[in-house]
Amino acid sequence: MIHKVSQPSKIHFSHLLAIGECVNLIFNEKYLADRALEYVLKEDKRRGTKDRAFIAEHVYTLVRHWRLLRHCAQLPHQDTQAHFSDGEIWRTMAVLLNWEGYSVQQFRETAEAAHYPLPTESDLEAMPLALRYSLPDWLFEYLKTELSIEQLKNELWAQTQQAPLFVRANTLKTTALELKKYFTELNIPCSLVGESYPDALRIHSRTNIMATGAFKNGFFEVQDLSSQTVAPLLSPQPHERVLDACAGAGGKTLHLAAIMQNTGKIIALDTESKRLKELERRMLRGGIENVEIRTIDSSKTIKRLEGSMDAVLLDVPCSGLGVLRRNPDAKWRLTPNRIQDLKNTQSQILRDLHKTLKPHGRLLYATCSILPSENAIQVKTFLDQNPQFELVAESQLFTQADSGDGFYKALLQKI
Repeated sequence: MIHKVSQPSKIHFSHLLAIGECVNLIFNEKYLADRALEYVLKEDKRRGTKDRAFIAEHVYTLVRHWRLLRHCAQLPHQDTQAHFSDGEIWRTMAVLLNWEGYSVQQFRETAEAAHYPLPTESDLEAMPLALRYSLPDWLFEYLKTELSIEQLKNELWAQTQQAPLFVRANTLKTTALELKKYFTELNIPCSLVGESYPDALRIHSRTNIMATGAFKNGFFEVQDLSSQTVAPLLSPQPHERVLDACAGAGGKTLHLAAIMQNTGKIIALDTESKRLKELERRMLRGGIENVEIRTIDSSKTIKRLEGSMDAVLLDVPCSGLGVLRRNPDAKWRLTPNRIQDLKNTQSQILRDLHKTLKPHGRLLYATCSILPSENAIQVKTFLDQNPQFELVAESQLFTQADSGDGFYKALLQKI
């Protein structure tokens, strides 16, 4: 279940300090995992690419398998709202390193973990699923109410695997084939994904592709395979007016713009201006010229758009239960009340934003969740309450270990 290193390279105490500091920030200070890593790695800019990758990979692996590793470290199961001591963090980290094949006896803080017995495959098989796949008990029980046990087992196993890396070629500047040639020349192994994903490439190494000239010049964006199916389903046409109502940092906004060949107009909305600033930077890098950015600062922002849009994308806030392998810290932050609040927000967004469509306009509802209550049930409720809409297409994707994330999308049309 946890990747084991066959020939471990040398580990430095500075690595362990950085990993431990990140885990402390995530669990005790409630940092998002990527923010914790960014903060810690900035403290020592002398670290090389391999050191940074080692630290990042082990932070995410620790968070992903936190409950199982604590169990192996002979520590009691605790609610993640509890405070974890430095000793507990070091002990849990040491078990992971021992599992991977690193020598943990060389450091006083980790030496004890060498004597903890590691579970065999049969031990893992016998464990309760919530422990084996490191889920809070309440979340496992919650998932059981909405998914079959077979769906749940497959999903939980896939969520413990390292997520593959996909990029989307920016067709305003290049093609997937040209991008493949570029990476090949840099000795970065990659492959075209296939006809269903014409702009997608899979990167087969953990090289820092963000440091390449192709990234700095906007020739590609990192985007999961499932996410790359969203904009094409909405099928925005050149010269249409399109609304991306929950744009965030704009991954799907940029895809819409490329499909529209920089024509027409896309209005990108979000409540967080900081995320929209990131979209501005990405637009500049990618040569995007047909997007207007607006921060939602009052209900008037949406009201001014009523009846004016040919197509609307609602990539709504959700539990993120389809992307736990990329954001494993999310499962430790979620609560039942938080999920219910998100469902209420989703319903409200559907109620408010469908009014922005023209007659015969298209609405695409999307989440990165695997819960029917956030997905198909939300859409059915909306259709029952709004008979002027019909369902055109619907798809629920579950996490695929060697492919895309868990994702849901439903295309509706205003009759």
